[in-house]
Amino acid sequence: MIIKYFWFALIFVGAANALFIQRRAKPLIVKQPELQAHANRVSYTLILMIGIPSALLGIIQLMAGYESPFYIFSDDLSNPYLLAAWIVMTGLRLFILWWLWCTTGVESYLAITPIQINKRILRWSITVIILAWFLVVLSSFH
Repeated sequence: MIIKYFWFALIFVGAANALFIQRRAKPLIVKQPELQAHANRVSYTLILMIGIPSALLGIIQLMAGYESPFYIFSDDLSNPYLLAAWIVMTGLRLFILWWLWCTTGVESYLAITPIQINKRILRWSITVIILAWFLVVLSSFH
């Protein structure tokens, strides 16, 4: 049962993560109320970034009749359900890259977190990880 609805359960993980961000930022917001906008922006982004792809992957799993969420590891792109899942996963990574480089999301995240890291290092680290994912995925389809 848990495995069959795994992707839908991740939606709640995204919401819980957003609540955790709000709680973690609360002491900072007390000192600087203007940080509430940053906390809200990060929370909404997490909900969207985790919730939408998870819901789509769950719907694909149910429509295709897969019992396991691990269906996404198949590389049979002739199957329209798997192709749709790969499009969702690629879309998520493209959204993350857009968020990193085309919005002030990183600045908002760093403003409300106790993690002290240079935003350029954070951006480039995540970008390298995503580009490595793209290369591995592309090389796996032969």
